[in-house]
Amino acid sequence: MSIMDPGKNLKAMREALHLTQEELGKLAGISKGQISHIETGFKRAGPKLRPRLAGVFKMTENEFTRALHSDEQEAVFLVHLHQIPAPLRSQIVGHLAILFSQVKDKPEFLSGFINQLTIYIDLAKKV
Repeated sequence: MSIMDPGKNLKAMREALHLTQEELGKLAGISKGQISHIETGFKRAGPKLRPRLAGVFKMTENEFTRALHSDEQEAVFLVHLHQIPAPLRSQIVGHLAILFSQVKDKPEFLSGFINQLTIYIDLAKKV
């Protein structure tokens, strides 16, 4: 089980979008130093900063907070997922839910589900 590290997750999320600390800071309207302090755990992303940072990642504040407190892999996945336009994202999530309901009790089809999920993740990285 991995330990949740909001600072490490923010760094991974920032890097998933190929942003420097300075670029993220400019987009969020905060300083590079504040980004550095959050990433190193010296400071938390408090209630004034969360909405600004969430907006850069195209997330609601709740989605952003969830990503910060997830494991690193899920945080990066959520960043990629939220770069897909909302209507398309809803279709993808709906499709995956249907697909999963059909294969969850059939291990032999699980690899197909994982392949489809991988395709969607790759698509999210390109958007």
